[in-house]
Order: sequence, then structure tokens, then C-alpha cells
Amino acid sequence: MIKAVSGAIIVTLLAIALILGFMKYQDYKNSLENILAADLYDVLTSYDDFLENYEEQPALSLQYIQNSKVDLEKIQIFSEDLDHDIGYQELGPITEDFLTIMHTIEVEFTNNRELSTNRFDDLNTMLNELKIIVYNNYYNDKDNHHGGQAKLQLNQVEDINEFRDKLDNYITDNKLSISQ
Repeated sequence: MIKAVSGAIIVTLLAIALILGFMKYQDYKNSLENILAADLYDVLTSYDDFLENYEEQPALSLQYIQNSKVDLEKIQIFSEDLDHDIGYQELGPITEDFLTIMHTIEVEFTNNRELSTNRFDDLNTMLNELKIIVYNNYYNDKDNHHGGQAKLQLNQVEDINEFRDKLDNYITDNKLSISQ
């Protein structure tokens, strides 16, 4: 009888430990999802702000270019946080490439005091494209970006890799670098 009671007590204690462990895991998972959702929101809001500022800008100036560079640096910080959350290090390096393009725009403007808007248009087009890729890959429900649940793990990264390759080719084909 004592063996039966002690066996029941052990089984009960194990069940309680498993339940508590599962509850702790759920809390941890929910905390990670909240952090990821906040970082994802910061990245996407920063993309939107950058794109809206460009659309509202009547003419490009050195001040606007420098402000845009600061905006991209902010996006890079948010992107690196998101990369860290997911464990997939691509958005930070992509933003670094965007900064290379912005640096080239700044150097060309400083040297020539005029600016072809082509690079800026290219940058904004690519940022729009990246925004769509982020929506499609970082949310569980691709159609519900506002209030949709952020993914803790990316299952399909092909379009992120393709975008990265496209961006790398753009930089290589245009001979862009920070040292210009």
C-alpha cells in the first residue's frame, strides 16, 4: 500500500512538474513572439516612414540625403534586432547594402552638386520590394499584417536570398562601395 501511495505521489509530482514546465515554455514562447512582433513593427514602420518621406520630398537636397542615411541606420539597428530574434542574419546586411547605395548618392551629390534621382528611385523600389518580402515571410497570416502573428522561425527564405543576390548584383554592376 505504501508503494502504491508513494508511486501515486511521484506520478502526481511528475505531472505537476510537466505542467509547470509547459506553462513556463508557453510564457517564454509568448514573450519571444511579443519581442519579435515589436521588432517587426519597428522595421516595417521604418520602411514606411522612409518611403513616405521620399514621396513627400519636393526636391532632393544634401540635408534630405543625410537624414535618409540616418533613417537607414535606424532601420539597420531594427533589422539586426529582428535578425537576432529569428536567427537568420539577412535583413541587417541588406540594410547595410542600402547604406552603401545611400553613401554613393551622398558622394555623387557632394561632388557634382546635382543628383540623378535614378539611384534614389532604385533604392525606394528595392525597399518596397523588401517590405513585401518581409510581410510574406515574417507573418504567419500573410493577409493580416496588422495584428497578424509574427513567426518565430522562417521556413522559406528563398525570396529573401534572391532579393539579397539581386541587391548584391546591383551594387556590383554599378560599382558601388562605401569607399567612393
